[in-house]
Amino acid sequence: MAATPDKIPTDLTMEIGDAPSPERFMAAARAWFGYIAEISRTAAKDGDAPRWIVRVREGSDLLALDPATDFPTDAHLYVYEKAHAGVKALMEKGIEEADLPEDALKYLSQLSDLTSGPMERRSSIRLWFQRNPIVVDETIASRVREDERLGYNDFGREAAIPRARCRAWRDRDVSDKRGSTR
Repeated sequence: MAATPDKIPTDLTMEIGDAPSPERFMAAARAWFGYIAEISRTAAKDGDAPRWIVRVREGSDLLALDPATDFPTDAHLYVYEKAHAGVKALMEKGIEEADLPEDALKYLSQLSDLTSGPMERRSSIRLWFQRNPIVVDETIASRVREDERLGYNDFGREAAIPRARCRAWRDRDVSDKRGSTR
C-alpha cells in the first residue's frame, strides 16, 4: 500500500492494494459503496439521502467518493463521521459500540473477508476518512460472525431443534398440563 494523505483524493476513499483480481476489486468496490450507501440512508432527512460522485484515476488503487454538491452538506459531514466512527469502533471494541445498521455491518464484513484467506487471495485494504487511514483486517468479519452466532443461540435455538424433539416437548407440556408427575 503506497498511498499517503497527500495522494488521497477525497474525504471518503478506499485503497485496495496487492494487485487484486478484477473479481476481488469489484467485490471490494461493491462492499465499500454499499457501506457508504447504508450510512447515507441513516443521514437522510425527509427521505433524501446525501448523494455521491465516484472518483477513480486510471491505474490507481483508490476508489473515492465526493459529495454530489459543490460543498459538503451536514448530511455528508454526518456520513464522514459515522462511517469512520463505525469502522473504528468495530475494529477496536465491538458491534454494540459501532452502532451501525445491519446492512452496513454486512458490507463491512464482506470487505473484511477480502483481507483474509490464503496469501495469494488476500487483499490489503485501507479506508481513508478525511485523510486518516484505518487498516481493515479479518477482525470485522470475525466479530460479525460471532455476533450472528450469539444471536442464533439466544433467539434461534428452538428453530434448530429437530421436529421429533419439538413434538416430544409439546407432548411433555400437554401431559404436564393434565397434572402428570415426573
